[in-house]
Amino acid sequence: MVGGVASHARSCRPGVRSCPDTEYDDEDEPPRRSQRGGTRRQRRRDDGDHPGAKPGRATAAAVLWIISAGLLSLVFIVRTVVVIVDLAGDGDRNPVCGGFDLVLVIGTAGWVLYAGLQTAFGRARSLAPLGTLSLVLPPAVVVLETACAFFIGLGIAQDRPGNDGLPITLALKSLFFNGLLTSGVFLAGALALGGNAGYREWRERD
Repeated sequence: MVGGVASHARSCRPGVRSCPDTEYDDEDEPPRRSQRGGTRRQRRRDDGDHPGAKPGRATAAAVLWIISAGLLSLVFIVRTVVVIVDLAGDGDRNPVCGGFDLVLVIGTAGWVLYAGLQTAFGRARSLAPLGTLSLVLPPAVVVLETACAFFIGLGIAQDRPGNDGLPITLALKSLFFNGLLTSGVFLAGALALGGNAGYREWRERD
């Protein structure tokens, strides 16, 4: 058998691209090639896509959602303490606006955490609904929080003469702070929509 293999090897002259008569041992089996050309390992290296790896945009969106949920939860805790202390000390804060603010913050945090976990574990069939709502929700939260801050300032200004500019001041501060707070949610939505096609292909392949 060794002599036969040697004779076949000699029959393959340099410059010949293929040698159909060459025999291979089981331990020296050539890599299989697909119809598209190249081995599977070569194509994976060329494409830079590791089988089973979640697309980068989807992963980034999930991380941003989870971080934003943590920040929103922290803000909820701080504002809850402020509202309780204010009510216990007979402060000037409007309890209706304070309660509405807490419900809005914790509700947003819960949904954002849900979106992040669904994406991180690959349970969402598509990122389009989560991404779209993530683009719409932050502006709505900012508008509602700004209006709430304005009415809180208005109530304080009525009880304390000389603070006519307080409602506008609180509204602008709320606009800036809540816009910064929810910017991660907005960015996560943009990443989710941009990476939705790759995420769906990854989910079908995996």
